[in-house]
Amino acid sequence: MKVSWWSGVEPCNVLDSVKIERSGTEIAITLIEGASRLDIACIEIAQLKATIVDLGDLEPGTWTIRATSGEARPIEITIA
Repeated sequence: MKVSWWSGVEPCNVLDSVKIERSGTEIAITLIEGASRLDIACIEIAQLKATIVDLGDLEPGTWTIRATSGEARPIEITIA
């Protein structure tokens, strides 16, 4: 699944990891960002970023996927 979000530019804002939590047929995705360098000044400009998230093998049925923060609305996918 492709996930996109707005964030600052590198090296001040970089994707550190993606946390995926399953509960029943709901999947919660948390993007965790950090900085690759702390010894520089950072400009305040937004950049659209994206990454591919592996949800693993999903059983047949309808799944709800949601972000744990931000304004993204939950989506539903159906696995046949």
